[in-house]
Amino acid sequence: MLAEYLQENKNDALSYARQQDDRLSRSNVYQQLIDIVLAGDGAAGIIETIHNETNRRVLLITTEGEVMFYAGCPRPPKLGWPVSFPPEQADQFAGPVPWREKTIARVDGAGFECLVVPVGRQNEVTAYLLVGAGTPNQDDQLWELLYASARVLALALDREKMILSVEKKYKTQFLLDLLLHQEQPRHKQELASRAWGRDLTRPHLIFVAECSPGQLRDQKNCTRMIISNLEQLAVNNFIHLLHRDRHVILLEPPGGDVQAAIKLMRNVYKQTCIRMPEGLRLVLACQSVSRQEYNLAQGYREAGYALELGLAGKESSAFINFDELGIYGLLYGMCGNRSMTSQMSSFWGHKLGVLVNYDQLHRTELYNSLVNYLDNNCNLALTADKLYIHPNTLRYRIKKIEKLLKIDLSRLECVVEIALAFKIDQVKKWLLSNREMYPHV
Repeated sequence: MLAEYLQENKNDALSYARQQDDRLSRSNVYQQLIDIVLAGDGAAGIIETIHNETNRRVLLITTEGEVMFYAGCPRPPKLGWPVSFPPEQADQFAGPVPWREKTIARVDGAGFECLVVPVGRQNEVTAYLLVGAGTPNQDDQLWELLYASARVLALALDREKMILSVEKKYKTQFLLDLLLHQEQPRHKQELASRAWGRDLTRPHLIFVAECSPGQLRDQKNCTRMIISNLEQLAVNNFIHLLHRDRHVILLEPPGGDVQAAIKLMRNVYKQTCIRMPEGLRLVLACQSVSRQEYNLAQGYREAGYALELGLAGKESSAFINFDELGIYGLLYGMCGNRSMTSQMSSFWGHKLGVLVNYDQLHRTELYNSLVNYLDNNCNLALTADKLYIHPNTLRYRIKKIEKLLKIDLSRLECVVEIALAFKIDQVKKWLLSNREMYPHV
């Protein structure tokens, strides 16, 4: 559809040129301008081409006087544009003889005598093309080319507006494409960068946060507080989006200082916790900052994993750094490694698989009893109290577990192996719940 649209407008522009001047329709410059649009270089490429061909300053501005593109200026120009063209004059643009005007604008505080050509389609002026004026004879020779250029610019702006509209509509999907897939092709990074207005080819840290529990109103208030604190502390140096009811934050380390970025997000976390309603819990997690490779998908996985561990913890709120997860960080790398998956599964099955199968077959709760027993540092009385059973009942279950697994829980080595198997099980469950990122688990 876009190709047909471009070809239709190319034919329209060429037809217009022939009506004005047959020489123009054969002009290499004019054909070059149209080809620039078709090649995707857009309005900026057209402005640069006009400047190269005329050796004059060229500006493309909005009807309000904002500079969109320029060429022939050493730096972005500041335009003084007090001129307001009456609608009846601008409407002449659609007539058989396009309206023309020469005026003096102010660029960087100095006078700028220029030719002015309106840019638009279907009786609507959307921009003005300003080209430095020369001698009268030279100006006469330029007019027809500038009119034709205005037609091509209208096509370029329409095309760019269409692309911008599509990118805005799918901006979240463009970013999720990077967060959910290990491959990070440059063109996808650039596409997401344009849609979000940030250079995502530059390293960004990923943070993931979740507020729980709470009513929908509390969740919305938490979202507003997080965004407000980000705007206050990180200014415009971040991206925020909601994915699966979780806050995903991309932050470019200020000056490349990752520790400064961590400190900044800790402050965001603290400021948000201070204002949160009572009973609402906030967990904010950070990806690894020690990993050298820049990969948004890997960072998102690490932050999400750290968040899951934080949510499973007992603290009311927490700030979790992936690099500080200890054995859980080690297990994450091992369970997420394709070559280690079968080995880790075998270790868990040998240590605890027998217990799970026994529970399913006999409808017992040996697995849960062992989990609680280890969580309470093998304290028999405390565990029995929390399970609401008699200590002798728990003592019987422990003996049964030792017999089934052929272990002695009074030995430290056995306790460590069983505890490690439990942790492997926790990590595997998280990886399975995020199967789209870990299809091999």
